[in-house]
Amino acid sequence: LVVAILSKADIDYITLAENGEIGLQRACEKEYDVILMDMQMPIMDGYTATRKLRALGIKTPIIALTANAMKGDQQKCIDAGCDDYLSKPISKSALFKKLSTLQPHHKQAESTSKKTYSPGHSCEEASGEIIQTTLPIHNAVFLEIAQNFVELLKQSLQELYNAVENQDRTRIKQISFNLSDTAGGAGFGAFINPSQYLVSIADLGTFEEIAQIVEQLNELSDQVCIPELSTAT
Repeated sequence: LVVAILSKADIDYITLAENGEIGLQRACEKEYDVILMDMQMPIMDGYTATRKLRALGIKTPIIALTANAMKGDQQKCIDAGCDDYLSKPISKSALFKKLSTLQPHHKQAESTSKKTYSPGHSCEEASGEIIQTTLPIHNAVFLEIAQNFVELLKQSLQELYNAVENQDRTRIKQISFNLSDTAGGAGFGAFINPSQYLVSIADLGTFEEIAQIVEQLNELSDQVCIPELSTAT
C-alpha cells in the first residue's frame, strides 16, 4: 500500500523488503533518503532492525509504521532509534508531510508519461500508475489466474461494502483473509498488506477504520491492469 502511494507521487526509486532481516541487509548495502520501517514484521521485527541499524552507525532517517496506536507506542519506536512515527491506516497527507520534513529535496521522476512497461505486460492506453501481476502472463494459464483474481477482487469489494454496512465482522474477516491469500498467488502483492490489516482489525476495529481500509483497497483496484494477450499460449 505504501509503495502504491509513493509511486503515485512519482518517487523514482523504492526498495521493498519482505521482512526486517532483508530490510537490515539492504539498508546496509546502499544509502537511502529515508526508511519506512514496519514495526511488525516476520523473522526480525522493526524495533530490532532499527536498533541494529543504529548500532551499525546507519544514520538514515527512519519513520516507524505501526498498527499500535496506544499511548507509549510512539516512545517505544523513538527509543528503538526511529526519527518519527506514523500509525496505520496510513494517511497519504501525513506520510508526505513526514517525508517532506525529513527529506525536503527527495528526487522525483521527471514525468509519469516517461515510465515504461515490460514487453508482454503493458496495457493499452495505460495512464498514470498501474498495478500488474508479477506472474508470467504471456502464458495463458497464468493470464487466466490473474484475470480470475480481478473478478474475485470486484466481487470481494462489493461484499466488503455490504458487510461493513451490515456491521458483519465475521464476514469482513472471511472476505479479507481470502482476498489476502489469493492476491499473493495471483501475483498482486499490493493487495496483501491492506487485506491482512483488515483481517487484524475486523474483530475490534471501528467500522470507520474498517471502511477506510476497504476504500483504500477500492482505490488500488482502480489501478489494476490486465492486458488481453492474443498471443498467449
